Amino acid sequence: YFVCQIPHGKKYDKKWLLGAIQNICSVPFKPVQYHIDHNRAHFYIDDSATATALHKCSHKITDRDGYKVEVHVNPSAPPSYLLTDLKPEQLEPLKLKSDRELDKLKGLKLVELWLNRNPLCDPFKDQAAYISAVRERFPRLLKLDGQDLPPPIGFDVETPTTIPPCKGSCFISDDIKALILRFLQQYYSVYDSGDRQPLLDAYHDGASFSLTTPYSTQNPSRSSLGEYHKDSRNLKRLKDSTIRYRLLKHTRLNVVAFLNELPKTQHDIASFTTDVNTYTNTLLAFTVSGIFKEG
Repeated sequence: YFVCQIPHGKKYDKKWLLGAIQNICSVPFKPVQYHIDHNRAHFYIDDSATATALHKCSHKITDRDGYKVEVHVNPSAPPSYLLTDLKPEQLEPLKLKSDRELDKLKGLKLVELWLNRNPLCDPFKDQAAYISAVRERFPRLLKLDGQDLPPPIGFDVETPTTIPPCKGSCFISDDIKALILRFLQQYYSVYDSGDRQPLLDAYHDGASFSLTTPYSTQNPSRSSLGEYHKDSRNLKRLKDSTIRYRLLKHTRLNVVAFLNELPKTQHDIASFTTDVNTYTNTLLAFTVSGIFKEG
């Protein structure tokens, strides 16, 4: 099986999204167990040819906001509803390639398992290492490839394996949430308008501003933020104090003048995640992460 993931797929209508992918996919496909997990849309397919065709669909669909739809395809364990009814001998034809793929099946409380002729069996130096690796995933296993195993030693306590879900924005209170969302909406509507001069109203006369990108200009292929590198004040990389001072913009006039020199952008407000770091009667500090495109 393969899992197909569409980042930010939550904001799309299911019928529109699947129809748009099917229209450009070179082969017909039947999505299995379509669901939303956090912001991503997920579904499964059961053959490699379809997986390859779907992978080629990435960045070829444009949504109504002008953003390219990404399509990620990766090998996967069968969908959960199939695993519920999976029999031990049915794992053999799955052709698992490495013992790491067994991690995807750890939820099965198996006492018998057949993995004979799976590629994952080949790398082990001896039978003991093979049994140990399999039993690490299935501690209750009593029979492997038709051979009885020694009774498992351990405590009958299940260790939770569920990863805590990723949390969204943190605003402290509804009043703070309303204030921040209103500010972000107004700020980025001006920032993306093509005329950033009205942003003067957003800054104090004594405001300071700096910009940082994670990569240096020595590795431009690792990032598409080339226009931002020359003004990046990344303190981990920049040691010259004179340049550090020059790249720190002072006063609202200099800040907005600098913003006007940056490339035109369009921000996807729906993708924003906001976290309030500090809040007092006179101070509000928060971080925002999200997606934008140039142009």
